[in-house]
Amino acid sequence: MSIGNHPTDRRQRVVARLSKTSGSVMMEPMSHCIDIRLRERIDVVVRPPDARSIANRAILSAALGEGPTLFDCSNQPREPWEIVEALKQLGVLIETDGEREQMIVHGCGGRFPNKSAELVFRRCEVSARFLTAVLAFSDGQYRIIGDGRLAHLPMDDLLFGLGQLGAEVVSELGNGNLPVR
Repeated sequence: MSIGNHPTDRRQRVVARLSKTSGSVMMEPMSHCIDIRLRERIDVVVRPPDARSIANRAILSAALGEGPTLFDCSNQPREPWEIVEALKQLGVLIETDGEREQMIVHGCGGRFPNKSAELVFRRCEVSARFLTAVLAFSDGQYRIIGDGRLAHLPMDDLLFGLGQLGAEVVSELGNGNLPVR
């Protein structure tokens, strides 16, 4: 997955339009694309709310970005730590203090260093779905597994949508659930 203009990115930017009548997806070149670039570094501490889906979005966004992001994690439940462990397996450098009160995520610029990984999720379906979508457009071979109740997590709508956008993601058991690769 590439965010912004990267010197080695030769893919054309496109916008996907879903036809509600036929259910088909049309890919069209983006005619009006705006790149937003910072003039200087932003120096803030991110304190995501204790809602795990928002925390997961913030952590994943930091991992896909460039440079370090400092998180105050004192109010976080344990579920966001699953995405942290998964991102570490993908090669993202994440530093935490002993009590997990603070965390620094060093962004990888949209390119995960590890080109293969097997990621296991036990509690957080949000993380499993987010990473399935992100990894579908990343260079590499990845497998996402659900343990316990997540082994029966329905993914067929997500897999169908990703397939319509050109990704090759399949449910290994053919039932639309985890594991996917």
